[in-house]
Amino acid sequence: MSNGTSRMLKAVPLGDTGFHLGGGLYHRLDGQNHGQHRGELHVSGEYFTDCSLPSTVAVLNQFRDCMIEVSDSATGATGWGNCQTYVAGEWPEMGLSSR
Repeated sequence: MSNGTSRMLKAVPLGDTGFHLGGGLYHRLDGQNHGQHRGELHVSGEYFTDCSLPSTVAVLNQFRDCMIEVSDSATGATGWGNCQTYVAGEWPEMGLSSR
């Protein structure tokens, strides 16, 4: 805190997965950009059956939003939020590599 004290916040995911930000043309999915102008009316989309598969994550990117519940040990306050999860480096024990 600004006065030098510390405060413990605990974040717990509300589920096992999250919303992969690679869908919807984020991060140049299929070479396209999110919000890219492609004419008067252009409707498209994508569908992934199982976003937990490594082959799907390789396409979508590991970067995703995860809903969390946060609690404050000092006040007992709780709330919900969005945590954008991202893992840097290689974690072979979790099946993550730099490709």
